[in-house]
Amino acid sequence: MRTPPTVRYPFAATSISPGSSIDDSISWREVPAGLLPEWSESVGGISSTAIAADEPLLPSMAGNVLLPGNWWAVSLPLPTPVAPGTHIRVVLADGNIIEGVIIDGVVETGFTTTGTVAFAPDDAPLVALAASNDALVVMVAAGTTISGSTG
Repeated sequence: MRTPPTVRYPFAATSISPGSSIDDSISWREVPAGLLPEWSESVGGISSTAIAADEPLLPSMAGNVLLPGNWWAVSLPLPTPVAPGTHIRVVLADGNIIEGVIIDGVVETGFTTTGTVAFAPDDAPLVALAASNDALVVMVAAGTTISGSTG
């Protein structure tokens, strides 16, 4: 009897939180060919869900949040459920509306969820000041599709 063919497949070497890079947490293992979905692009990117150590890294678990390099990140309270890559709007107390993108660190603790949100260079200081004064509201589109767990 011959052994069935195997292929190298990526697994999580450590636990990976939503919004974190997958690239530094890959361990390769042999699995039966055809058992798990193939990656059409290179393995890696940003985790769109919580991934446990030793779990296979499926293509659906990864995404890329592409932003200009000059954007700034601010930690904000967020509505649930949200995931990295979600576009949001922040309404400031003065009525200004600023758009941002959730990029990292979506953490749910009890009744609150916080995460890191990126903003354009001119908008980031306004959002940071409003956040420090608890003078903003974060909105997520009603039709936003969230895939996977947020923590």
